[in-house]
Amino acid sequence: MYTSHVEKRMQQRGFSSADIDLIVNHGVEKISSGSSVYTLTKKIANRLVSEGYELAQVDRCKSSYVVVSDGLLITVAHIK
Repeated sequence: MYTSHVEKRMQQRGFSSADIDLIVNHGVEKISSGSSVYTLTKKIANRLVSEGYELAQVDRCKSSYVVVSDGLLITVAHIK
């Protein structure tokens, strides 16, 4: 489930629902302050492209993260 905050950040930062799914389903999960943080690393992004995922979508998602807490998507951002 999406919070209004994550919906706003998705729009501001150019992420789609499919992008969020890609990051959460294929990214690396780490626990931080009780929340799950999913990161799509460059290595994973390269593998996804080689497996046939669309390059434009993978480029949007690489070096990005999604924060999930209690089943709610909290935020999404690019790693700087």
